[in-house]
Amino acid sequence: MRKRAPSSCRRMLVSTLFLLSISPVAWGQAQLTTAIAPARVEKLVNPGTRVEDVISYTNPGDVPVAVTLSLVDFDVTETGEVLELPPGTGSHTIVPYLRIAPVQTTVAPKERASFRFSVETPEDFDQLRAFVYFESEPLVTGASSKQVLFATAMGIPLYVENRKAERGSLRVHEVAFERDGENPEVLLLRLFVTNEGARNIRPGGFVTVRSEDDAYAETFDFNPNTEVVLPGHDRRLTLRFGPVPPEALEVNLRFETSMRSSHQSAHRIPGAGG
Repeated sequence: MRKRAPSSCRRMLVSTLFLLSISPVAWGQAQLTTAIAPARVEKLVNPGTRVEDVISYTNPGDVPVAVTLSLVDFDVTETGEVLELPPGTGSHTIVPYLRIAPVQTTVAPKERASFRFSVETPEDFDQLRAFVYFESEPLVTGASSKQVLFATAMGIPLYVENRKAERGSLRVHEVAFERDGENPEVLLLRLFVTNEGARNIRPGGFVTVRSEDDAYAETFDFNPNTEVVLPGHDRRLTLRFGPVPPEALEVNLRFETSMRSSHQSAHRIPGAGG
């Protein structure tokens, strides 16, 4: 889930909150909190078919919230920065095929709203995608208006992929481990990969770390945040593992590169300061 930038920063999506002044005299401050589920939507369908589902929005706060939906096309840079594009302009836009309702509603305190969507997929596509944004504005009166509240604009990615399109498949260009220069108890894994398939890939795997005397042994999830590599995209990933001891270490890496293949490699990490 991502927070939407103000309109002046729409080209580059960054995590942000913008200030909504409710009263010129601020007696207190509060951040508007909301919960949107799921954190992302990924559907695998046959071409020329209809897919439907629901996104839920929960208001756990004490004031009603006005919610407005909007759509933004997006792409991702090699380093993982998300670039916003005007809706309907991206090469993989889902906007012409998507219907979602309601587009505006008010959610009472401690209540939940359901936003139902449907996608009529075309006969010829590999992946359709967009961010769905929920712009939330608190509706406060009386004593609550003597506050400065923070409004939010939270976005979740929506992907629909063609079941007949080629599955995601990674070509691995570079793999390198090193200790974090600021914290030698953390290992950094730097990867450079390309998804040569036509669908997303979120590679799973593990990193096993052992000291040379076997006094320390630990296995870490390779991709705990389920980082995605979009189809046809290069990605440079920096993954962190730890804590690990300061002595020399042996590292074994294994992660999926496709449904039927994986990358495996062994690495030796010198002791901290060595």
